Amino acid sequence: LVDRDSAAVADIISAYDENPELFWALLSNPMILNKETTETFTPMGISSGGDYYWTVAAIDQDKQVQFASDGAGMVSHFSVARSDLEIKDIQFEYSPYISMDDYQGKINVRIKNNGDKTLKNVAVRLQDDIERLDFNIEALAFAGNEAPLPPTPLGDFYVPEIQPGEEKVIETEWRTPMLGRHRISAEIDPEMHLNELDRLNNKIDKSFYTVPKGSFRAVNENPIVAVSTVVVEKPLINQITFSANSSVVKREYLDQGSDLPVLSILANRLNENPSLAVSLQGFADPNSNEKSAALGEQRADAVRRALTDLGVGEAQIAVVAGRLLPKRIMPADSADAAMLREERRYVEITATKEAETVLMRPIENRESRVGESEIHFSSDITSSISLTAGEALFATDNLQSRKKLERTDVKIASDMVWQLPRQNAQNWLDQEISYSLSFQDSLGRSFQTQPETINVQGNDVTRRRILNIPLQFGKTEASSDMAWQHVLDTAKALMQDSTMHVRFQGHACSIGAEDVNVRLSKQRARFFNEKLQSYLESDHNDFAKDVLSRVDSPLGLGESNESGSALRQNSLNFGDNSTSLGRKLNRRIEIVFYNDAGNVE
Repeated sequence: LVDRDSAAVADIISAYDENPELFWALLSNPMILNKETTETFTPMGISSGGDYYWTVAAIDQDKQVQFASDGAGMVSHFSVARSDLEIKDIQFEYSPYISMDDYQGKINVRIKNNGDKTLKNVAVRLQDDIERLDFNIEALAFAGNEAPLPPTPLGDFYVPEIQPGEEKVIETEWRTPMLGRHRISAEIDPEMHLNELDRLNNKIDKSFYTVPKGSFRAVNENPIVAVSTVVVEKPLINQITFSANSSVVKREYLDQGSDLPVLSILANRLNENPSLAVSLQGFADPNSNEKSAALGEQRADAVRRALTDLGVGEAQIAVVAGRLLPKRIMPADSADAAMLREERRYVEITATKEAETVLMRPIENRESRVGESEIHFSSDITSSISLTAGEALFATDNLQSRKKLERTDVKIASDMVWQLPRQNAQNWLDQEISYSLSFQDSLGRSFQTQPETINVQGNDVTRRRILNIPLQFGKTEASSDMAWQHVLDTAKALMQDSTMHVRFQGHACSIGAEDVNVRLSKQRARFFNEKLQSYLESDHNDFAKDVLSRVDSPLGLGESNESGSALRQNSLNFGDNSTSLGRKLNRRIEIVFYNDAGNVE
């Protein structure tokens, strides 16, 4: 006699002594096992686990009954391990990266063994049912729900072993080209191989939305933008002036913080070109009560020491015998006379023509402005649910720029335009720029495209180039023999552009009467203007005639130290008339090459 109810077994035993008729009636009651046998071994089928109570009644031919006893009582007990598996949860671990493939992310199914029996090779079956189809990746076009689609098996997965009370997670990739709302179902022991206490917890399903799909790419991976450049040349003055009866080099020729540290610049160039050399010749001025050419040599030697202190080799410097200049008539104005005397106390730096081209080349001050810089991108990103505002990120190793996206529905605009930031557009050129798109959907899920790269290249167009040629005191001729060749070389290169014009603008320092200096500046401008015209007229070809038509009328600016080439961002100080170096810079011809877009007033 076997039953799950211990009382049912005990009642039969007690009825034998108390009410034999009842006993024989109870023997016919249905129980899990109620069987007569003459064998000592009886098999028994167990449909479920749990506690079982049993006894054996030995009945002889006279219907005398003896109940088996294990010493503790006539009702014995045994337990059968119970099985109860449960699907606890299904989670969708979405992929945050936008792509064009069918990968959506990972499906994680959490199961638990609620029974008291270790189970092996437990099967879990996953299935994908489309509740609402919106798009198909292959076309990224609206698909609709006109015809139901059959469920898609995601596979059967097996857990090798799960202990009582243990939880385990099954992880698998979820791939589907069908964008929309899907119902993912998970069922444990789908073939019902186990006898479980509760099969209602063997299955669960949840609905999930697929991730957005598509791409975000630059229309051109190597876009080109126009770069408008203004170049202003500042001449390297080859004369170092001194205080009266002194051979001490002034700090303005050495300090990097000064406007034009001539000797520091010259030393750097000599160090970069150890095969080149310069000659130094010093001059003394009798109008400054200087008596001997020896002072000129001392000044040249002081310049030599300054250069060697800056690393220049002794072999690169030659000191020429000094000279005492002849006495001259001084201006009546005492201030003019003082400035003129200072200009006559100097060391002159000379070099061979080849060396001069390298060592005494002008200093370029360059300012570039990036023109229209629209970089076009295309997007075909589509989502099953609405997308909230996002942004596009553009970055180099040192720079970042973000472009906000307006709130959108289920599709990001097919065309997007990004402009290089105006404040530092130049710094973005000719670098690898990574770009990506990021946004959230209405469920709060965050997504981004995989970073791609572009390289924005600048097409440098000279809008204006200005040469500043220092001139001799009171004259129209240049201080250096190489100046005119430099003008011609620049004109030949720039005037090939049919939109380029040229203008000569004369300047003068403040020594002398203002009206005289205005007249001198005009003479200087006309001299160079006529020299260029004469040169062009000697070449009887169409190009020369075309260039002649683009030569503006010369202009004299007198003592004005302003440059018609003023840079927008970097002020270029020309000609501080309170210093000898500034006055030498102000005695110049300014040659302005400009195209139509950079018209000079």
